[in-house]
Amino acid sequence: MTHEMMIWIRRGLLLAAATTLCACTALAPPPVAQTVYDLGVPRGAQRKVAGWMPATVEVGAPSWLANSSMQYRRDYLGLASREAYADSRWAGAPGEMLTRFLSSRLATDGAQATRCRLRVELDEFVQVFDAPAASRAAMRTRVALLATRDGRPLARHVISVEVAADGADARTGVRAHRDAVHRLADELIVWMDGLSGDARVVSACRGTESAQR
Repeated sequence: MTHEMMIWIRRGLLLAAATTLCACTALAPPPVAQTVYDLGVPRGAQRKVAGWMPATVEVGAPSWLANSSMQYRRDYLGLASREAYADSRWAGAPGEMLTRFLSSRLATDGAQATRCRLRVELDEFVQVFDAPAASRAAMRTRVALLATRDGRPLARHVISVEVAADGADARTGVRAHRDAVHRLADELIVWMDGLSGDARVVSACRGTESAQR
């Protein structure tokens, strides 16, 4: 085989490889465009805090909620599995979004800040399908009002919120979640208003005297 023939063979192989690569690229599916959602902003004309609010709001969440995936469960199948929408996601992790929402919701009430911290453990934040065409937003939280000095819990509370969605897709699930966080905020405020009558909690949060252990 002559040197010129070897050159032509190599050129042919390179051309065939390039053609194959182009064909594969042309057949590859385009990337899925994702729609990004958030929890919106606090609405007007809502229940107000009766004169006090925590200095800060902190939200913690388990590892499976530490990302922006928009998760759902198909409970009608009887399987303990979680799935995520391929073409929709949250703007941030649920705990991050809830921290900003609650901080804004409480701050806009114009209540006097105290020295206590509000700690919210987000145990569930998911769209649940009870049937192929029926879904709801489900949130479960454990709440604690913490003393600033040593982080002692002064009061604890559990809040679970469920809001039926008006459809069975990501968009209707987002609307249900937005209603759910407003209900959660309202229940938090009711709980905190109730604590305003507890002298031990009030004294610890306002720093007027040491809280009784």
